[in-house]
Amino acid sequence: MPLSERVPDDAAFPLQLIVLDGTWSKARRILRLNPWLADLPQVRVELGPSRYVLRKRAPEGGSTLEAVVAALSLLEGSPERFAPFLLALDQLMQFQREAMGEERFQQDFRDRLPTWS
Repeated sequence: MPLSERVPDDAAFPLQLIVLDGTWSKARRILRLNPWLADLPQVRVELGPSRYVLRKRAPEGGSTLEAVVAALSLLEGSPERFAPFLLALDQLMQFQREAMGEERFQQDFRDRLPTWS
C-alpha cells in the first residue's frame, strides 16, 4: 500500500521505517530468510524518474536513497530538508559521466537518462 495512505493524522504516533537496501532479488531473499520482516506492514513510495541511471532497474524502481528521501519528505512534510541527499546523488551521476566521458556515458545509459539530464 502507498505510504501516503499509512501516514497517521496524529503527529505523536510513533513510526519506524525498516529499509532493505539491495537489488529486488536480494530484498526478496532478506524477506524470505527473516519471516518476522515479512510479517510487518509493507509500504511503497511513489517515485518519479530515477536519478540513479547507473544500474538497471524496473521502470517503477529507483534507488534506496530516492525511496528514503521520498518517504521522509512525505512523513515530515518538508521535501526541501532532504534535497541535499538528492543533490549528492546528482553529483555522483555527474562524476560518473565525467569519468566515463560523455560519449561512453550516452552509449551505455542513453535509454535510462531522465529528461532533466
